Amino acid sequence: MVKWCFYPDIHAVGSMRDGHPILSRDWIKAVASSAELASKADVIILPGDVFDFTKVDGDAVEYMRLLVDGIKSAGKRVYFIEGNHDAQPKGVSPLAKAIGCEMLTEQGTMIDGKRVVGINYCAREQLLPKLASVSELPAVDLLVLHVAMQEFLGFDGAWQISAEDIPDNVKNVLVGDIHIKKCINLPSGGWMLSPGVLHAKSVDQDYTKCVWTWDGVNKPTEMPIWTRPIHHFKVSKENIDEFFTEVSKIEVTPEKIVLDVVCTPDITGILRQEARTGRLQPFIFIERKETKDEDVQDEEQSTDLRITTEERLTLEAALPFEVDRTKDSEMYDFLFALLTSDSKKVIEEVAAT
Repeated sequence: MVKWCFYPDIHAVGSMRDGHPILSRDWIKAVASSAELASKADVIILPGDVFDFTKVDGDAVEYMRLLVDGIKSAGKRVYFIEGNHDAQPKGVSPLAKAIGCEMLTEQGTMIDGKRVVGINYCAREQLLPKLASVSELPAVDLLVLHVAMQEFLGFDGAWQISAEDIPDNVKNVLVGDIHIKKCINLPSGGWMLSPGVLHAKSVDQDYTKCVWTWDGVNKPTEMPIWTRPIHHFKVSKENIDEFFTEVSKIEVTPEKIVLDVVCTPDITGILRQEARTGRLQPFIFIERKETKDEDVQDEEQSTDLRITTEERLTLEAALPFEVDRTKDSEMYDFLFALLTSDSKKVIEEVAAT
């Protein structure tokens, strides 16, 4: 029986550049562990947000390429759809080509006797006609989407479509996007799975991260991956005492828990001192300045996306297989170009070829 593996949203780049080396190493460890689990399956599907849209750079593409190469070297097949973070304007992603994945199509791809349909991320008004076209196809064993589903986001205004919009000829649905880990039954007797996320900033106390396996018949099963818990706080002078009270309730562990703290400038000195010698010392303390414009903060944090040779070697050391840099030299030339020039320009050039 063919074994399938479903990935959560990976968000390469954002996870590799989270401002703290421990978070970056944790993410690398999580993805490498997931690749080891995925290599035991026959078919691997990535339901979008493999990358972080305009923040794509050569190191992230190279790392994902190496992971995919390692999985494919054992005769596995890797499929991909675009999420909102890695969707390209031209509609055919050079990223999928760069990392060696095959794009799923709206017309359907036959994989070991099962019809698998993939629809790249798009707005509701574009998605509904595409779903109508899916209803005209023969029976669809698996529909792969990247969209906010009502069943996973129950509050008004947060979702784009619901299970009622899924055509009757679709048996099962894999849906990326909303970073919620949940699998529910569909009225048709099949299932709908939101596999979650591997992004470091979303690794919190709410749920463990995992990949999912499917035997082609029964409900998917999660395969847990170790991830470090992160507790998120927003701290000001007015609530700093409450903050320390909440921190005192967190169990100290040998593998330090992360405290991700957005704070006002007037208390940064207090928090830094506590991190060095006081109540925050047992934790990994990550300080982020409070700003009214989060986009400006993100832009400032991502002004230099390149990593050093030593860091790249660390990436390769985390892989569960040996790296052969002599293989496919043309692709490595492309990746090197991404490292040393404007990413969007190079990606557009690749898309045109």
